[in-house]
Amino acid sequence: GPGLVKSWKATIAVIVIITAAFIILMPSVEFNTSPSKYFPSSSGVIKNLNNFLYKMGGYEELEIILRGPEKDFFMKKDVLENVNQIESELDANPNISYIFSFPQYLEYAAEVMTGKQNNFSSRGLNLFVSRMFKTVDPDNSFVSNDFSEIHITIRIFNSYEMMPPDEKDTRQLKTELTAMLDTKLLDTIDWEISGTSLGFLKLSDQMRRDFLVSTIAALIMLGIVTSLVFKSVIKGLLSLIPLLMGIFASMILMVIFNIPLDMTTIMVSCITIGVGVDDAIHFLLQHRKMKKLFPDDPDAAVYETILHTGRPIVITTFSIVAGLLFLALAQFQPIRYFGLLIVFTLLTACFSTIVLLPSLTRLTERKKNARVSS
Repeated sequence: GPGLVKSWKATIAVIVIITAAFIILMPSVEFNTSPSKYFPSSSGVIKNLNNFLYKMGGYEELEIILRGPEKDFFMKKDVLENVNQIESELDANPNISYIFSFPQYLEYAAEVMTGKQNNFSSRGLNLFVSRMFKTVDPDNSFVSNDFSEIHITIRIFNSYEMMPPDEKDTRQLKTELTAMLDTKLLDTIDWEISGTSLGFLKLSDQMRRDFLVSTIAALIMLGIVTSLVFKSVIKGLLSLIPLLMGIFASMILMVIFNIPLDMTTIMVSCITIGVGVDDAIHFLLQHRKMKKLFPDDPDAAVYETILHTGRPIVITTFSIVAGLLFLALAQFQPIRYFGLLIVFTLLTACFSTIVLLPSLTRLTERKKNARVSS
């Protein structure tokens, strides 16, 4: 009613609150690149897979590469003891199921022969094991020919959820490893961590950039087109408000319910922009007609616009939503999340068009008329 048209302060307050919540929560949106999370955890296939991987200790491996400053650096007793200390801390991590390296095997051989743990004082044994590694490791996968570089291979698994690690788990483990290596390794040792899982972290970063770039580019292009159509930058910006509220609200929903962005849900914003802009354009086109009928009464023009466009906007949106809701029944979780998110985003955009856009349109028209009068 007329009260809705005049409530511009409440409208701006709602926009500010949603925008602030989006800015605060957006960094918390997770990206999912783990195939095991694409299906419900109750699925028999996923249960069997996770049980198999649990017994194997997972399948994802990382390599910690240690480089010394000189030849035979990793044959020195103090260096081997330092690396052994690092490996002991790795072994205590519940999310690391397997460790293999030259120092670890050397310690095992020394314990078998002497009965003592952490014993690297036998030079003869050290030389024997080093020759064996040169023979069985021609590709230098674990140690370089001059023993200036060694590789520690670790296998990772989420022992708390009993499933392969996702992006969040891998990032956390990388942070823990980085802190440990920075503080516990000798200053003369350079190190790096490599592995396929870290490549997926780069993929997640790329997805995050693509999501932001594609969304911003689509909004800018839409704003330019609508500004040209209405011959007004203000109208172009107004057409974006419902879409922005829908996108912001969907991101907030994802954080609250722990819904990740993945290869499918990342498309929600761009599709919503293409589909959801119809409501705002319909409203603004009708408002342009109503202004001609009520040139001296901006309140009446906006109110009549709501009366003429409210029902078609709601019916159109609910028709689209009714079709998309069937996606929520999918077993494949990215498709299910895609359906739920795009439905929520379109409904929020529709609500914003009906509730927020009228008061903003009235506010801009009154300010425009005030400038003309002065």
